[in-house]
Amino acid sequence: MDKNDLQVVLLTKRELREYLQSPKQQRKYPLPFSQNKSQWLLSKPGLDENDPLAVMAVSGGELLSFAHLVPDFLSSSGQGSGTKIFWIVQWWAAPSAKSTVISTYVFSEALRLSNNRVLTKAYEENADTFYKKQPFSVIASMDRHTIFLGLAKDMVNQKLRLPNWSSPITRLMESISMKCYNIINSSRVNKLTKDLDLRYMNQLDGEAWDFIEPYLQNDLAAKDLDQVNWQLDPNQYVSKPWKHGKTDGSKIRGFAERIGIVSFLVYRNEKAIGFVSFHYIHSTAYMKYCVANNADMAGVCACLYKNLYELNISYIFTDNQTLAEHFTKTLSVFYQYRQTKKSMAHNTLHKELQVSHLAEQDGHFI
Repeated sequence: MDKNDLQVVLLTKRELREYLQSPKQQRKYPLPFSQNKSQWLLSKPGLDENDPLAVMAVSGGELLSFAHLVPDFLSSSGQGSGTKIFWIVQWWAAPSAKSTVISTYVFSEALRLSNNRVLTKAYEENADTFYKKQPFSVIASMDRHTIFLGLAKDMVNQKLRLPNWSSPITRLMESISMKCYNIINSSRVNKLTKDLDLRYMNQLDGEAWDFIEPYLQNDLAAKDLDQVNWQLDPNQYVSKPWKHGKTDGSKIRGFAERIGIVSFLVYRNEKAIGFVSFHYIHSTAYMKYCVANNADMAGVCACLYKNLYELNISYIFTDNQTLAEHFTKTLSVFYQYRQTKKSMAHNTLHKELQVSHLAEQDGHFI
């Protein structure tokens, strides 16, 4: 890190577009997000030319710290006409910058440039001490559920710090355990899904939106058809099956050997009863949307389980309490882990947040 070369870069929509249009050899700093994620960000509905998307500290062409921002609108104000807010999706610092004031300065700049209209969802616990010293208050505490469909090999390797040669063994254990639980669940899944049909989609149409919209009325962030379609856009994920060439050093990546998004409507007697969307990377899935009436949620969970199993997904993350409860009651799972996650907002916003509810799909931009 060269302190004499340290600079703070504000990346707006305009700067990001110009950066992507410039030749690579003329680019003076790396982006915190991959190119496909960058293109996806530029297409966000309601994004103004001067909206900040990232504040970065750069030295000698090296990224030292950044705060990634995504603008949104409060549902109480109406999409495109009311209070614009900014989610801090990720706040990161390189090891060389963690013992300095650089990351704190980057965060302060992000607040200033967004006029303090900032929210952070499920922030990392190691930042708890920092936020307690800032004009932020908790707006929601919710359980984040990790539901294991079988023995997850990467979790085993991580927790036990097993040597690389043991990977085939843990991979086999994962496969066997998932097959065993699928056998246990098959009868229940078949019974619950026998009169259900699925319609897969990359983007919502009018029929899908008419079903989903009533479930989103109380969300904290305003949503319309264009906004949700942007959130579910499969172009933000790029499959890269061959590990060849120079690796993209971005911290927020939209590519992997196995990556994608699955979205579908669930029908009974030609009537929509549920909508599900999840993003997956390798053997992990992250729920984006799961909406249905309580009476139909068991069948929707069975459809979700079957899709996860066919994709060899060994575990999922969800903040949807209703989904987690029905999923684990309806089906047998290997293990369920709960962790309380807090979301905070700058005190400037608190009066405007009192009429809304923070939902899983709010601020979900991975």
